[in-house]
Amino acid sequence: MNLFKSLRRDSGPLSTPSVIAGGMTAGDHGVWAWCVIPTRSTDELASATLFDLTLTGANELRQALPKGVQFHIKIQWGTYSGPEHVRTQLAHWGGNPPPGVREHIELQGARIEHGNFPRRQVLLGVRVDEEATTMGAVALRAGTDPIKGASRQMKQYVTRAAAWHDRLRGTTFAARPASVHEIAWSLRHDLHRTVDWLPPGPLAGPGETARLRAGEVLVQSDHVQVHTDSGVRYMRCLTPTQTGFPTMDLALPGGEWLRDLLLRDTDDSAARQYPLEVSIRGVNLPPAVATKKMTEALSLLKEQGREASKGLAEEMPDALEESRAVLRTRVSEVSRGQASMIEDTPVWLVEADTKEDLDSRTTAAIDYYAGMQIQLWPAPNLQGELWRSTVLGDYSRVHDFTQLRPMSTLIGGWFHGGSALGQVDGPYLAANIGSTPAPFRLRVTDAALEGDPVTSVFLGSSGAGKSTAVMLVSLAEAIYGSWVMLLDLKGDLGGLPRVARQFGVPTHEVSTAAAASGSMCPFRYVPDGKDAAGICLDLLQLMLRKSVADASEPILRRATNDIAALPNPQHRSTWSVIQSLLVSADPATRRLGEELAEVAKDPLVMPVAGPPDPDAASLPIRPGLVYMTFAGMSWPERDAAREDWTPSNRMTMMLTRATFAYSTYMSGRVRGIPKVIALPELHLLTGYDVGRSMVKQTALMGRALDTSLLLDTQACAELASIEGLEDQITTVCAFRVRTDAEAVAQARMLGLEPDPGVLARQKSWGKGQCEVKDRWGQIAPVQFDYLSGLIQQELSTTQKRTGPDEATEQMEVA
Repeated sequence: MNLFKSLRRDSGPLSTPSVIAGGMTAGDHGVWAWCVIPTRSTDELASATLFDLTLTGANELRQALPKGVQFHIKIQWGTYSGPEHVRTQLAHWGGNPPPGVREHIELQGARIEHGNFPRRQVLLGVRVDEEATTMGAVALRAGTDPIKGASRQMKQYVTRAAAWHDRLRGTTFAARPASVHEIAWSLRHDLHRTVDWLPPGPLAGPGETARLRAGEVLVQSDHVQVHTDSGVRYMRCLTPTQTGFPTMDLALPGGEWLRDLLLRDTDDSAARQYPLEVSIRGVNLPPAVATKKMTEALSLLKEQGREASKGLAEEMPDALEESRAVLRTRVSEVSRGQASMIEDTPVWLVEADTKEDLDSRTTAAIDYYAGMQIQLWPAPNLQGELWRSTVLGDYSRVHDFTQLRPMSTLIGGWFHGGSALGQVDGPYLAANIGSTPAPFRLRVTDAALEGDPVTSVFLGSSGAGKSTAVMLVSLAEAIYGSWVMLLDLKGDLGGLPRVARQFGVPTHEVSTAAAASGSMCPFRYVPDGKDAAGICLDLLQLMLRKSVADASEPILRRATNDIAALPNPQHRSTWSVIQSLLVSADPATRRLGEELAEVAKDPLVMPVAGPPDPDAASLPIRPGLVYMTFAGMSWPERDAAREDWTPSNRMTMMLTRATFAYSTYMSGRVRGIPKVIALPELHLLTGYDVGRSMVKQTALMGRALDTSLLLDTQACAELASIEGLEDQITTVCAFRVRTDAEAVAQARMLGLEPDPGVLARQKSWGKGQCEVKDRWGQIAPVQFDYLSGLIQQELSTTQKRTGPDEATEQMEVA
């Protein structure tokens, strides 16, 4: 419905701030307080949750925005900088890291630069000077020196601005005062698009703001041209042609009309894509003013209804009656203090490198919003006024398109929603591919520093990319100076140590087949004798048939406790336990010792129960990568009962349990540096009670020893069934799955409702793509990044076929 009033516009010169300080600006049109509203992670939230958050946000903002005071919301987009990322990361090494570290960081920066990730900045400003409540554009008093007057006014209202900043900081918006850098960037971006310089200090005075204003802007009847360092940019302002949008039949108030501004579906995919920018100037109306305006609108609707009944109006009586009912409801809510009405003027800015692209993108924007029942118009002959009104420091110039609607409609636009994920600092691991794309940065070992759980899980089907993601995270941690140990249960991750060496990471490779006799005996590395005895008992029982193990538990317990009580630690070992059984006076005990002595000769058992080798080397405990591969393993069938395990099955599970304990306790000896243990392919274990017990104990020990764990499995449901494990999880990476059952398990691990849309998405990810839930509870999709073709080739877990000639050559070389 159109409720336009008589034409009202202001074509005066552009107004910008004279002075910029932290969180404040001052100029011809008053003193303003500014805050930055950070992006939230809302893309994956359920509708009911988003609805509740919308109402909460609307209530908070209607109280935080002073009544009758002008506000300005600016949604702008820059680009994430690869060189800036490189500088930030190199600073952790004082700007002079080892060559391999520099090379890896520069690869990260190159990928970020290549990704051209749009970087959103949302500013919210309110006018705080004495003229603020006039609800109009009031300039400084005549005869006042603009610059001196602006500076004096800013000092006068610092306290008021600080109080408003504190009020916004305590809301769910988590707003903070905008820095001089952020405000100056906004102004320079408004006027020049490319930002080549920003004031370096805590205050931008007249000379610096003049430099920010420098530029050439040419206003045409249907667009605006901005001359930048890289050529001409073409922009067009769009404005709504109906009031009170979005309509009431949307499931969510506001319909998220400001969340996704990327315009992905344009005809020319080769054209540089500039997201839509939005400027909203408005006033939080006092209740009396809001009621008066709605009463006037009701009177106008009543008159239009009379005309419609005579067949003289375009709009249908049903639509008019619906509008009248909505306005009556609003009047009642405002009178009871349940809602707040605002009057604002939103303006969209479409941007392109050519006039042709601008026309195409304008059509795309109009079509996109038409799907939300929002009618946008390119407003010919008003482009100059509309564009000036979007600039920071200017004022509302065109009042024909002013909206009267509840605060919930503005908050329901979710201008602060999106796909926030990960850290501001840290290694670049993946591309955030949600509604607010960005580099996904994460240092998993930071969780331990902050007292959070330390376990990250990587879930998905075979070939989905989860093991590769584990290797990429492990590689980044090792390059950044962590002690990293990866246990390769399948033996297909051998490319990781090769890549690590290329970046100068100290690398130590161990095979269970070559491990020294007794090198993984728990008495050798567990400092407490009683704890060592408990692990030794578990390992000895795993070597035996279940029926024998159950019957012999008391005998083995006594023997392990006796060895643990020996005063000389060098006399304690699993081998010594077996020897004590062999010399027992009890025949049954001797027979048990004889069986274990034979078992101890097995190559899979010797690292645990063989005679201790005094020259066996311990694992390195300095920064670097320890890669342990398992050889000669024979895993039980998934449906086989433990009583039916073959001897090789038993030895495989025993050695796996011993290796888990060995690696976890060895991490405890690492001091003063971050620690990571990566355990890929855990579905080989979690199908069995004993395997689930191993994973649980490892996770609990990881938390106790301040060691970050990376767990990779195809069987999400089995992992989730392990009691107490979910409490230890800090990060979830959910890759593609094939079945609804696994998708449901992933959804629950992510904290999402397993509705059909979520299940379909979890079954549709491409290779290397996944849904991530970080340790702050943020959820968004990412695409893991190899950084280079060489890394991608080396970390491939896909077995490549060879032709006959190549296969023959490989056999000859072997």
